[in-house]
Amino acid sequence: KSFSKKEREAIVASDKRRLQEAVSATAQIQHPFPTAEDDHCETSAEAYRDVAPVLEFLAESRGKKRSRMSIYDPYFCAGAVVQHLQGLGFTK
Repeated sequence: KSFSKKEREAIVASDKRRLQEAVSATAQIQHPFPTAEDDHCETSAEAYRDVAPVLEFLAESRGKKRSRMSIYDPYFCAGAVVQHLQGLGFTK
């Protein structure tokens, strides 16, 4: 089954809002030193949702719960990673 025109328009509008929210969240960051845009990236919530099943598998294979996994993300930047992972149950 395909989406109706109205449903497609709603999906596109929702995607545009989400993208704008993501851009707005990082547009206000001020660094007290010179920066290059490519040096200040963060892993997106979408990326974490994509790898959450793999992270869950790794936790289970080590006999741990999601909430006890320690995850290092080299793209921490402004710290959005904390909220992204907590939203998926990775709270440590």
